[in-house]
Amino acid sequence: MNQSITVFPSCRILICQFNIESEQLTLNSKGFKMKMIPVKSSNAKEVGYRETDKELFVKFQNDSVYKYLDVPETIYKILMGAESFGKALNQFVKNHYDYVKIS
Repeated sequence: MNQSITVFPSCRILICQFNIESEQLTLNSKGFKMKMIPVKSSNAKEVGYRETDKELFVKFQNDSVYKYLDVPETIYKILMGAESFGKALNQFVKNHYDYVKIS
């Protein structure tokens, strides 16, 4: 198992990543775990959704991670069911929701 720990003081988030059967588990400073799901896309690598806070996390191919705020679960479901994740992300998320660059 590969393990890496990253701390982002400006966001007050601690991210621990464990490679387990090609899935990522993320642990923030509050102990919340979220599964990052690999996606087939030339632009994005993984996606995660925190239902309680309506936060969409996208890790891109260049390893940058963005958190999109106030994203309804229906939009997340549209992304996950889309034929092209990248096109759906551009159409339904980018320029529609506020975001924070995490890394």
